[in-house]
Amino acid sequence: MRLKSLLVVPLLWTPSLLAQNKCVYYPDNNAASGGCNVIPFGTQKSSATWRNQKYQVLIPASKISKTPVRICELSFAPCGTGLRRFDSIVIKMGYSKSANLGRLFASNLGKPFKTVLSQKNYAWQNTANTWNPIGLQNDFLYLPQFGNLVIEVEVRGSDFPRTGRNGFHTGNIPRLFAISWSTNPPTNGRVSSTAGLKMELCFDKANYALFGAGCKGSNAKTPTLSAVGLPKIGKTMTINLSGAPTPAVPAVLILSTSNATPLPADLSSAGAPGCFLYARPDFLLGVGAVNGKASLKLPIPNSPSLLCARFYNQFLVVDSKANKLGLTSSNYGRGLIGN
Repeated sequence: MRLKSLLVVPLLWTPSLLAQNKCVYYPDNNAASGGCNVIPFGTQKSSATWRNQKYQVLIPASKISKTPVRICELSFAPCGTGLRRFDSIVIKMGYSKSANLGRLFASNLGKPFKTVLSQKNYAWQNTANTWNPIGLQNDFLYLPQFGNLVIEVEVRGSDFPRTGRNGFHTGNIPRLFAISWSTNPPTNGRVSSTAGLKMELCFDKANYALFGAGCKGSNAKTPTLSAVGLPKIGKTMTINLSGAPTPAVPAVLILSTSNATPLPADLSSAGAPGCFLYARPDFLLGVGAVNGKASLKLPIPNSPSLLCARFYNQFLVVDSKANKLGLTSSNYGRGLIGN
């Protein structure tokens, strides 16, 4: 099934700012090298030390751009593979005229700053030794005349049952952090001259990242969303479903522009325990899953105005034997339109 371009254009339009480079890296672009550190994304939820964290890092203006750019995505390089969960995560970006981080969080994050990600019950699928987009919900217009870039991350209730090593790859980057707190983070943190996380900042690079987790159906399998291709301007990508009941069941693909609060919505009270609605159901595209699988073509219009636009996808599968609601849900994907 092909989604009409006329439907996608008004749904996904956003103003664009052309960038000189697709991405910049700090301190380098090797996602498989460097030490591994659990600050700020934590380990197991049972650890009182690492469960809640606040963290800041400063990127010099000279490492980003001499001209204004729009930061559309922020990626990190995990040392292990698995589904990383947070009770909540908030990421902010702002400016600092200082070349160094001080101990006071509020003083480092100068105005104007912007919240680029704020979500509860966040599940981030990590793949080791590659750049993993964190899933920014909002862009940040970086103006070099305002100073150096400060990125702040605050997580609560982090949990990562992993495969392989824990933490994320680090570089020789100063950082400010606060750990071992319970209700509210302290106003001051500890400054460390090394072990800040490696980062990828992207301006107009297309990506499609996976988040969330599906719930098991009557066949003891979990409906799973995946994608082939990237949401590049003027190109077509494919969204796939696997793990649906056999021989044939109806399903719908959600096409949305938002995963913001109050999402994700827990469907337990509706009769589907363990299932979540991750994407706002702006448009529903019907599809038949045959032998547990389905595919839909998603054409991206050839319009530069769509650069940096985001969209979200999730499958809902009709499964009358799975639960009282008669539905199961998949994980979800976040597309970032680019070149």
